[in-house]
Amino acid sequence: MRIRTARSKFDMERVWRLTHDEYVKMGYASPQPGGLLQHFELDAIEETTVWLAEDDRERILGTISMTADGPAGLHVDEDFKDAADEVREECRRTGRLLAAPWRIVTRSDYHHQMPLSMGLIAAVVEAVRRRPYEVTLYTFNPRHEKFYRRMLGFETIAGPRPSPSVRNAPAILMRGDLDRVNRAWGRVERRRNSARLGRRTSDTREHQPVG
Repeated sequence: MRIRTARSKFDMERVWRLTHDEYVKMGYASPQPGGLLQHFELDAIEETTVWLAEDDRERILGTISMTADGPAGLHVDEDFKDAADEVREECRRTGRLLAAPWRIVTRSDYHHQMPLSMGLIAAVVEAVRRRPYEVTLYTFNPRHEKFYRRMLGFETIAGPRPSPSVRNAPAILMRGDLDRVNRAWGRVERRRNSARLGRRTSDTREHQPVG
């Protein structure tokens, strides 16, 4: 598996098709003519970066996007404009940069494949650190709240509210502050590295000569 940024219209059409197919399966969208789904008009602006994950046969397995706050706004404005504006004003006063990752989608047959989900999340975390975006905003179904609070140190600041973009499914607004994200992600990375070391040690033992 490899994760890279989208770089062509063909890449984006694959992202929109995957989003369409998986959202329809989850009941978040109705089937669309052409089988493509763009539920926010943020893909064509320079503030947005889109990543996709591919297997060895170049099939798309998942995707995630991130938009830096700017003239076009953020996807969170659709459901949480009041709360997002409060965070914007705070960032303006303190000179911090704001961004919002969104559209994390994986193929249904890979929903329980943690390396895929973790790889997509890692791509965003690395981008947030590199810029750096000191504050990030996210919308999730409430059932994912505990996972992201535990794994990345996010806090819920608004919701739940019905979200029209996903057929009024409930959504919460979560906030990530870079210092907390760094601490939480550091723990995740140590566990991942420990697991990799454990697998390599096990593989070495299995292939040691006997006698």
